[in-house]
Amino acid sequence: MEKRLYAKVENGVDGLLRVVGTLRRKEYNVQDVSMRSLGQDGYSEIVINLLENNKLNASRAMDQMKKIVSVLDVSIMEEEKVNG
Repeated sequence: MEKRLYAKVENGVDGLLRVVGTLRRKEYNVQDVSMRSLGQDGYSEIVINLLENNKLNASRAMDQMKKIVSVLDVSIMEEEKVNG
């Protein structure tokens, strides 16, 4: 099942690389990544689409991302909004 994660990060591209690197090391199946500037003191929003499996679900990915210092907030988009 595909899930969409939103993360608010600081330091722009540096935050993006930290998030993507963490998910890659944990072997998540990332389908798509996008980033846009929020225009507030260097903060950016990262949107990640990933395919879940039994061991690597969106909740675990969110927990891993919360451990990264430059990540300020992480949330999972509701399933019907991803598919609709």
